Amino acid sequence: MSYDKMEKDLEHRKKKAWRGYWTLSEVFKGNKLKLLLKTKILESCVIPCLAYSAQTWTLTLWQESSLQTIQRSMVRSMLGRNDQIRNTTIREQTGARDITKVVRQLKMDYAGHL
Repeated sequence: MSYDKMEKDLEHRKKKAWRGYWTLSEVFKGNKLKLLLKTKILESCVIPCLAYSAQTWTLTLWQESSLQTIQRSMVRSMLGRNDQIRNTTIREQTGARDITKVVRQLKMDYAGHL
């Protein structure tokens, strides 16, 4: 996949993920569900939109950072936090998996099928 096509695909995935997040914003912003359940919903409904076709991606460090930034933004929004808080602290609080690790696992699973 060419670099330009990869960039366009990544931007498209980001838009889809945000659309999915805001579609479920009542779930993420509400107080009825526990944080771990919200995280599971995020990882099962929104993160797959972001990581769709990731098996074929060759990500640069900037692109990995971009994916992590989007994931952190969604989790911070879900927590209602605007302050500076370490990513490791956020992951410990929510139990969320790092998106780059998810993408790497998808690649490994895909390579196992070849």
